[in-house]
Amino acid sequence: MTEPDPPAVSVPARAALAGNPSDGFGGAVVSVIVPSMRATVSVGHRRTSEPIYLIDAVLARPEWGCAAQGIGYAWSTTIPQSVGLAGSSALVIAAIRAMAEIADRSLSDHEVATMAHSIERADLGIAGGWQDQVVQSHGVSCLMEFGDDPPATIRVTPIDTGSTPLFVAWTSASEASGAVHTQVRSVAEEQWFIDAMERSATAGRAAFRALQDGSVHDLKTAIVDTYRERAAAIPLDRRHVDLVNHAHDFGAAANYAGSGGAIVGVLPKDADGFIDHMRRAGYGVHHWTMSSTSDETGER
Repeated sequence: MTEPDPPAVSVPARAALAGNPSDGFGGAVVSVIVPSMRATVSVGHRRTSEPIYLIDAVLARPEWGCAAQGIGYAWSTTIPQSVGLAGSSALVIAAIRAMAEIADRSLSDHEVATMAHSIERADLGIAGGWQDQVVQSHGVSCLMEFGDDPPATIRVTPIDTGSTPLFVAWTSASEASGAVHTQVRSVAEEQWFIDAMERSATAGRAAFRALQDGSVHDLKTAIVDTYRERAAAIPLDRRHVDLVNHAHDFGAAANYAGSGGAIVGVLPKDADGFIDHMRRAGYGVHHWTMSSTSDETGER
């Protein structure tokens, strides 16, 4: 008799609140979990979904040995794709955790992040930093400090206060994040860019302190400072700048959530008016109340 497949594994989206993209350059980033946007993977005896290269790459890893032979999988996601909310990393990490259960392997969060980074960056050639794999493997909103030699020098500090109302917004005019990171790497040795990443990292640490202290004003300042450093250092898609400007026009502080075009920020007091404003402009919007735990949803 065939044994039942293990339960599915879900991994949430993430949004980089401040400090990004300094994660690729030894910096510091505050990234938050978007709890009700999730990628879900189950592995076992049956393949019930169309193949996807991300999960195929996970199953091809030698770490699983014979446990991966004849394995099928199913997957689904509610994360908008290719907008900078780490939908790809969510699928990879969910598949790693599902395969670890099949192979009876106990992997730490650090080991999961390292394997996911290797699969995406080395095996699949997707350019990028470390923040996606780190925050999604830990499953908590946190400050990540990357140091000079990641993953050995990565330090993760969970954010232990909640109740901050956040939003993400996105446009259908997405941009492959790998292309952005490749462009960034071409100027990575320039002193002006190094200085910009150091200022971005400073903004990331300031956002962490603001969240810990409950200072919405300081948090908004760190978010906007990060966006300004990105705008000064990286050529931005005009359509994505328009998205940020629409949020700013309503009084919301906003920053790129990643490198695909989605933005993230603190929900203004007139939440309903802001959401209506963004949707009438043609953007997708999702909002929730940040918590100190990874499983809190709180969408209004």
